[in-house]
Amino acid sequence: MTPATGDTGFRALDRHGDRALKRANEQESDDMVATVRQCDPSTYRTFQSPEFFEPDWRSFYVESYKRTVDFSTTTRSEMGIQYGEDAFHTLDIFAPEDASDAPVLIFFHGGGFKEGHPSHYGYLGEEFVKRGAVFISAGYRFEPEHGYPDYVDDGAQVLKWAVDNVGRYGGSPDRIFASGHSAGANIVALLGFRTDWNEKYSLPADVVKGLALASGGYDFSIVDPAYPDQDVRPVQASIVHRIDTIPTSVLVGYGYPEAQRVGQSPDFFRNQGQALVDALAGHDFAPEVVEIPDTDHLRTGIALGDSASPFFTAVSRMIFT
Repeated sequence: MTPATGDTGFRALDRHGDRALKRANEQESDDMVATVRQCDPSTYRTFQSPEFFEPDWRSFYVESYKRTVDFSTTTRSEMGIQYGEDAFHTLDIFAPEDASDAPVLIFFHGGGFKEGHPSHYGYLGEEFVKRGAVFISAGYRFEPEHGYPDYVDDGAQVLKWAVDNVGRYGGSPDRIFASGHSAGANIVALLGFRTDWNEKYSLPADVVKGLALASGGYDFSIVDPAYPDQDVRPVQASIVHRIDTIPTSVLVGYGYPEAQRVGQSPDFFRNQGQALVDALAGHDFAPEVVEIPDTDHLRTGIALGDSASPFFTAVSRMIFT
């Protein structure tokens, strides 16, 4: 077993998982602590002002970090890997002990392009790792300092890191799949349906074999009153207008109704998903659509790691078939 290392800066878990935290903390190097962004949700808007949001993000961030650290102590893993020069360029990787030529699933978290951390979501890979896949939870830079296209470039750097390094963990660089939730789904869509970033990192156009998109924003002309900052994003960030390639497998998931911010339209994410489905239809392609009934935006995000979820079932079929 390769123990977890790196980013374990969130200290709101003193009463939970002390053994796992102690083990991870003992292996932090001084230079990693100085350069890798720490996992601390206390500055997130969903954490500071929970009254504006339907899901209980505050409890999720506390418990999810604990679950990720606990998971990291039971499988081959590394946390806090720096894939680029910025403190936000960090990822966590989890792999089966004896993996060989395994599929690789890379996950980009949501957070409105303003919050989130890979170590809140690493535990979502547990069921995939049990079944033989390598799982990567990746971070990226945030608005307002880094808007489009910076976070897409970050995603491309993650793919480049994966191609160059997953072999050391038993993963195959020829079997890479990408998934994202909310803002992360926008990033994954821009990576998977565009090829204008590939040449910069010397990656083939088909480096991503399949996409699993959950409750993302794909057309920023669809404005919801609960998202007053939505229209500041450039049209280039709307993938529905910019599709130039389509991977073999594409999943489009969303909830209905799906609550996030108080006062938000319950069909906002379904409308976004349908906009992408319609855009792909214009290219004679029909993705697999997974609608999760009566849910909220938090639960569509963690459906990826829930073996009882239809979204998990669809993603498993995609990467293991």
